[in-house]
Amino acid sequence: MDHVWSIEDAQSLRTAVGGRLTREYCKWDRSIVPELRAQWMHEFMDDEDRLVNAAFSGTGISFVTQGVTQPEDIGIYGGGLTIHVSDSRALFGGYDIQAGGDQQIHMGSGGLRLSW
Repeated sequence: MDHVWSIEDAQSLRTAVGGRLTREYCKWDRSIVPELRAQWMHEFMDDEDRLVNAAFSGTGISFVTQGVTQPEDIGIYGGGLTIHVSDSRALFGGYDIQAGGDQQIHMGSGGLRLSW
């Protein structure tokens, strides 16, 4: 199967401002840290022409498609939880939503942190 290559050129200038609230609780010889966060992001440059040029390798057949237009203002909201199991191990998880215009992006994360 031939590979598809693409070139994308987009101009962007974004700023962001936000905050995060955390509080540590000690229960059952463990530290539990819930977190809430919020951020506002603004795009200052015009990114209306988000064109992607692509071609099938070896065929010479090319095409152009219009990418997704990003909203000018985006809100990012989320929360998370960290449980310190010991001095060197912690479990963590989080969820965020990015919303702007008629778009929503949902993101989740989780893992184990080891330190030595």
